[in-house]
Amino acid sequence: MRWSRRCMEAMQNFYRNTLNWSLDNPKTIMATLLVAIVLNVYLISIVPKGFFPDTDNGMMQGRLQGDQSISFQSMQKKFEQFVNIIKSDPAVATVGRLCPAARPPIKATSLSP
Repeated sequence: MRWSRRCMEAMQNFYRNTLNWSLDNPKTIMATLLVAIVLNVYLISIVPKGFFPDTDNGMMQGRLQGDQSISFQSMQKKFEQFVNIIKSDPAVATVGRLCPAARPPIKATSLSP
């Protein structure tokens, strides 16, 4: 208990000291803010564009998760029903699926243009 109280008091003292210093030096704080804004604008201008794709690649991924008490065979039947529902959509070109017993089933869907 003493250790946690000393840590809390040390954090409060640090906060109190830095807050007092900040309030006593408003020009320095405003200059720091201005430098941060200018640096952000500069970094945004030099970051390479294209980190995010320009167009949609037409793929979707989803996950189907069953109750913990469900058997593998029951989950497999439900998973097949789920895949068949997705396949019936005319906008879906292909459906890839994976139904492992150790984790929730995963399916990947490729949409037709």
